[in-house]
Formats: sequence, structure tokens, C-alpha cells
Amino acid sequence: MFLLYRPYLHYRVFHKRLLSFAFLAVGMCSLTACTQTVKTYNSQWAGSAAELAAQEPKTDGKTLETLSVAELVSKGNTESPHGNQQLARMYYAMAIKKDPESVKALAGMGSLLLRHGSLGSAQKAYQQILNIDPDNRTALVALARIDRIQGRTDRAIELLNQALEGVDGDAELLNELAMTYDAVGQSQPAALLYEQVVSLRPESAAGHNNQGFNFMLQEDYQGAITAFRQALTLEPANAYAQNNLAAAFALNGQEERALRLFSSTENKAVAYNNLGYLYMTSGKLDKAEAAFKTALELKPSFYVKAQENLDQLDRLRRSELNNVERKNTDKEEI
Repeated sequence: MFLLYRPYLHYRVFHKRLLSFAFLAVGMCSLTACTQTVKTYNSQWAGSAAELAAQEPKTDGKTLETLSVAELVSKGNTESPHGNQQLARMYYAMAIKKDPESVKALAGMGSLLLRHGSLGSAQKAYQQILNIDPDNRTALVALARIDRIQGRTDRAIELLNQALEGVDGDAELLNELAMTYDAVGQSQPAALLYEQVVSLRPESAAGHNNQGFNFMLQEDYQGAITAFRQALTLEPANAYAQNNLAAAFALNGQEERALRLFSSTENKAVAYNNLGYLYMTSGKLDKAEAAFKTALELKPSFYVKAQENLDQLDRLRRSELNNVERKNTDKEEI
């Protein structure tokens, strides 16, 4: 299977439903929303804090126990962006132990957990924020993101509309709502939102990439090419936008350009497999078969993946044949 990524002011994945698209959030973003009581959080994280505290050296003459909640949160916020997950989690956990209603500590913990894929725990942290502050926008957006990732799109849209009340010009929020609309096939309202996002954040490669993704959903491949190129102008090394641009070229009938882009990030066998997958999802089954076979010829060791796609292609063809036969039978009966 082939995945193309879509940044999620940030980054995301591509695939179309009968031109079927699936979305994946990868990314970076200010998140704050959760569910669960403080009591559960205390029991869940206090042990973690105590266990790690023993390993923590004194900081400026202070131990974890003597640092204030604000100092602990500040240290967590410093460590988290640098990938020091365990240390950041220790600081946030100790802050929550000291003050179970510290929104900043819960938000830091939620963001850390969400970034590392712990959706259930992140949801608890963000819900706790809503228990304290029901209109907290960061928490509402983060919970909506978790709901979207887990397929609860109606709930996600409800939360995002709540977050939008009385707010104007929040690109992050508009982007999340647009992605959610795309995920349920509502590409037109999503398109209007992306226009606002790129207007508010013209310097964001992710925003242009997401807009290009929306153009692909609407089968406006030339528009998608323009948007992805803009994303690459802003971030030339962005492999996600590069793969999406290659996909747009392929779906626009510019196969050679697509292959050149795919091959710059993948070997040729993978490039042809990717191209075959795109053709298959867009209904161009003969072209898909040729691409998968080329992948096998170029790299016999690539057999398993290419053969899986060829098998899937065969199932699609048989399904189409059965549908045609069923329609012909229905006509005869009429």
C-alpha cells in the first residue's frame, strides 16, 4: 500500500475512495483537550513522577519537590520540543501532582502524549482541562483531532464549531476543521476553509500542502500541482509535499514527471509501485498492472508488496466484472 502525506499545519496522508482518500495527522501543533478526572491523573502520573524524581539531579540548587508548578511546566515545555519525552513527562507529572488543576501542566502532558500516539491518555488529559475550563480552545481542538483520527468525525466537527464561537482568524482551528470536512467527503466547505488558512498563514508550507490535497480530492490536479509547488518553494526539502506533487503529476497524466519525483525519494521499484497504487485507486487498472509488473521486474525482492497490489487489482477487476454481469441480468429481467 502507498501513502502520501498531508501536513497538518502539520502533515497528513493521501488515498481516495473510488478515488478513496484516508487522512493521517502527523504533526506538530498546539494541542489542549482531554477527558478524565484529576484523581485518575494523580494516580496515573504521581508514581511516574516519584519514580523519575529519584534520578533527577538538583537544578539551580532545587529538587523536583521544591520546584514550583510554573517552574516544572516551564522545564517540561523546554524539554518536550527537543524529544526528551521522559524528562518532559516527569516535569509535567510532578506539576500535576502538585496542582491537579494546572491547565498548563495538563496541556503540556496532553500534547506530549498525543505527539507520541498515546491517544487515550492524551484524551484524558485534555478532557480534564475541559472539566476545569469548558471553553478552553486548545483542549477543544486537540480532542477534535483525536476524534477525527479515531473516526468520530461528527463529534470532531461539533467540538471545532464550539471552539470557533467568538473566534476570528485562528488558522490552526480552521485547518483542523477543513481536514475533518475532507475526511467525511465534504471537500467544498473544506476548500473555503483552506483559502482562509493560506491567507492567514501564507508562509506555512503545511497550509499550502493541505490545500493541494483538497484540490486532489476535487480532481483539480493542476490546482494541486500549483499548491504543492508553493509548499516546496517554502520548504524545498519537504518529502511529504514532494510525494504529493508526484501523485498530482501522475493523476494529471504526467507520468514521467511523477516517476522522476518518486525516484528522487525512493528507488525505482518503489516509485513504480507507488504509481501503480495511484492508478489503481483512480480506476486506471491497466496502467496500474503495468506499473506493478515493472516494479517486480526492477526488483524481484520487492515481490511481496507488488504482488499484494496485483492481487488487490485482480479482486477489483473481478468485482467490476460481477457488477457488470449483475446489471446485465437486471436489464434482461426488466
